Amino acid sequence: MKLFIILIVCFLGLEVSAQIDNISSYIKNKFGDEIPFQSLTDIGGAVIGEVNSNTLLISNYRYKDVHYMMLELENKEFAIGEPYDVLKIKPSKKQGIIYGVCRSNQITNSKIIALVNYDEAHVEYFKNVIEAWIVNEETMKFEVYPIESVDCENLDYGL
Repeated sequence: MKLFIILIVCFLGLEVSAQIDNISSYIKNKFGDEIPFQSLTDIGGAVIGEVNSNTLLISNYRYKDVHYMMLELENKEFAIGEPYDVLKIKPSKKQGIIYGVCRSNQITNSKIIALVNYDEAHVEYFKNVIEAWIVNEETMKFEVYPIESVDCENLDYGL
C-alpha cells in the first residue's frame, strides 16, 4: 500500500513538473526568456470557461518581478493544462494584475485581464486601468481590449 501511494505521489509530481517545463518552453519560444522551470512560481489562476468539454483557464506564473499570464486548456482526463498563449506583464509596485473579476460596461467578463493602479485602495472597483486584454476563444489568443469601459473588482474591499 505504501509503495502504491509513493508511486501516485511521484506520478503527480512528474505531471506538475512536465506542465511547468512545458510552460517554460512556451515562454522561451514566444519571448526568448530562458527561465528554468524550477524558478517559475505558480501564483494561481481562474477558470474562465469551457471549450470542447475541456476547462479554459488563465494561470498566473511569476519569475522575479515579471508575470506570465498563460491561457491554458486543461485536459480533464490528465488534469494538465496545454498552453495556447501567454502575456508578459511587469507591474510596478503600485500596480496589480486582476483577472476573473473584471467588467466591461458594468457586465462581468471573466475573460478580461487588466493591469490596474492600486492607488485607490478603498474602492469596490478599480477604475484606473492601465492596460487590458481579453481571451478570444476562437483563436485561443489574448487580444488587446479597450480600457475605457473596464473596471475590476477589488477583492479586498470591505475587509
